[in-house]
Amino acid sequence: MWKRCMGAMVVFSIAAAASAVPIEGPNGHFYERVTEPVTEWHFAESQAEAQTYLGTAGHLATITSAEEDDFIVANILPPSGLGEFVFVGGFQDPGSPEPGGGWQWVTGEEWDYTHWNPGEPNNNGGAEDFLIYVGHPSVWGWNDYTSDGAGITGYVVEYPVPEPATLGLLVVGGLGVLLKRRRKR
Repeated sequence: MWKRCMGAMVVFSIAAAASAVPIEGPNGHFYERVTEPVTEWHFAESQAEAQTYLGTAGHLATITSAEEDDFIVANILPPSGLGEFVFVGGFQDPGSPEPGGGWQWVTGEEWDYTHWNPGEPNNNGGAEDFLIYVGHPSVWGWNDYTSDGAGITGYVVEYPVPEPATLGLLVVGGLGVLLKRRRKR
């Protein structure tokens, strides 16, 4: 009996973890952390872009303000990030001046906010062109990192879901198209 109950609890726990719902941030976008070993930044980017929430495709998170950064740290990343390395959507344009030149977001948004850890970016080893959150005891900050994903524990996905009014217009517009198609038959 005990083993059967424990097995059911494990299955329930796994199902609950797999059905986690993205959380709405201060900018109206939704965020979630995907916890899986990642082989490299481009893989994380393609995985994030393949996911959808409320009909909107995701992308690796772009952190463009202190408010958004604080929200992700407080709500998406684990409280004690010691030893955690998480990809987000920043990268350095090839051929840019090292270590801090040419950084940009996967969405093309302006790169005007940063939260680098002390001494970062540093282009350690000459190949750190991708952005990660690095967890130190109770503190998260940014580091430049290689694309190979060694030690990466996951990535953060952002879904720029339209405002409710815009979403409503999309639904109404879609219904109108469906009704027109039905009338033509």
